[in-house]
Amino acid sequence: MTATEQELQQQAIAACTRALAEKSELEVAFGLTSSQIAPDKIKLADFLRGDWADYMRLLRGQADALAAKLRFHDHILFQNHQPENYQAREIFSAFEQVRAELLSRAEYAGVGVNIGHCYADAGNRELNTDHPPLPRLVTWLLWQDLALHQPLDPAWANRAHPQFVTALHAHRSQLLHHLGDQAAYAAEVRKFLCALGLESPDAEPPESDPTPGEEPSGGKNSAPETPPPGETDAANAQTPAALADGLMAGDQTADQEQKDDQGENAAPQPLPLSRFWEFDGGAHYRSFAPEFDEIISAEQLATPAEASSLRASLDQYLLQLPPIITRLANKLQRKLLAQQWRGFDYDQDEGLIDPARLTRLVANPLARNFYRQQRPIAFTDTTVTLLLDNSGSMRGRPIVLAALAADILARTLERCGVRVEVLGFTTRSWKGGLSAEKWQRSGKPPQPGRLNDLRHIIYKSADQPWRRAKQNLGVMLKEGLLKENIDGEALLWAHQRLLARREDRRILMVISDGAPVDDMTTSCNGGIYLEQHLRSVIHWIEKKSSIELLAIGIGHDVTRYYENAVTISDVEHLAPVMLGQLDRLFAD
Repeated sequence: MTATEQELQQQAIAACTRALAEKSELEVAFGLTSSQIAPDKIKLADFLRGDWADYMRLLRGQADALAAKLRFHDHILFQNHQPENYQAREIFSAFEQVRAELLSRAEYAGVGVNIGHCYADAGNRELNTDHPPLPRLVTWLLWQDLALHQPLDPAWANRAHPQFVTALHAHRSQLLHHLGDQAAYAAEVRKFLCALGLESPDAEPPESDPTPGEEPSGGKNSAPETPPPGETDAANAQTPAALADGLMAGDQTADQEQKDDQGENAAPQPLPLSRFWEFDGGAHYRSFAPEFDEIISAEQLATPAEASSLRASLDQYLLQLPPIITRLANKLQRKLLAQQWRGFDYDQDEGLIDPARLTRLVANPLARNFYRQQRPIAFTDTTVTLLLDNSGSMRGRPIVLAALAADILARTLERCGVRVEVLGFTTRSWKGGLSAEKWQRSGKPPQPGRLNDLRHIIYKSADQPWRRAKQNLGVMLKEGLLKENIDGEALLWAHQRLLARREDRRILMVISDGAPVDDMTTSCNGGIYLEQHLRSVIHWIEKKSSIELLAIGIGHDVTRYYENAVTISDVEHLAPVMLGQLDRLFAD
């Protein structure tokens, strides 16, 4: 499959998605992270697994499931009816997702087939584990029963809840009857939750009347008098249950894409982090409360006066750098600039006169093609991202030297036409934060996933000149900034930003002084929870991504994680090793 053919396939999928969602202006994008949905945009997890035909079936299934939710789902009505209990909310969200899919399948049999392929893939790949994600397991069970009319395996259903089969059998006919009425369907789901003991029978559902000017629940989301799906046709009967790969079972909207403001005075606003962990291979990793995460510009972490003071301190350290670092930076710059104009294009109509072709001018005074033009080499079409560990263990000289190395590299490569992005990752709190507080209020459900609030920091964007970002690099020295480190999600975040770049060659360099550490998360999920996720992220990027990944470990053997890695015992060696690694990459 050529790139052009793949692009045509994606265009066809995008057109079908707009038609199914009944939104002609809907933007459909493709990326390597989880599928995401917003009122005006859909993003599909465009990673290739298996053969091309299987990949296309999964991609169509994702698109159809998301389009169904856009067409038949009313977000405000959903919020008004969802329960308070954490586990009940996850099951409630799963029911609503399947409702939208069943309505879409009732209109188009092919949609059911496509979504069915995704559920089958999820059943084979994700759910056959010790602790499958509850929303995915519930949607899988509901599709088996409500769509395919297949008896549920009690062993599978008991993993969702011991009373799941009994309660579903009691409420099945009413659920199918109310598919076209989201409000009535939601009320029936709450009765189902009462049967499971997750809701109090006396609990009053919130007001669900639409606000003035809003479309009532019987509007677009409710599908006009759509009959409940009857007996499945032969094609659907042969299709196993499925869950759209990467689709969030809960009612999540897509995160806004980070856009770097290149103005002198405008400050970027913090944005919620996307659920980047739902990539191929990371299906068992989750966050309990991603709404408390943030992506933030370094400008917002310090006042202008404080940033100027921290930058002045960094400049003082620059004066104390060993001469070898300056020599290495100059050597790298000279090498890149020398290579930049190594080749020539001959027989040009303009440019530099080519002495070897002056005879043409003598023979024919009207000849024009006796010029040559210098040709830049490929390394100028390159972006380098430095992802710096901002954990508490980096406090003191390590973070100072990391900031210095980033500053030197940014200046050196910028002079050579190579764009550089400098990112940092830490958490907003020690030992949890708002995420942990929410978990405690929710009754401390087991295996909650990540229980700390991420803070991902943009010190310098790739398109931002060094002179505008140099104040930000000093913010790394701010007291109290460095806390805990969750490397896997930070690596996916930096990878995602690089994927959005237009350059042909993209390099991601990670600098860390240890394995991922977050006390609250590891104590509630097991000691290797974060490390397993990091390993799967690294393996995925190294094996399936076009981005070049390398790592430098400070006093920590990162070669056991990364294929392309260097470990240094003394932080003093950081800048020379970074320069040397980039020198080697560009030489290759």
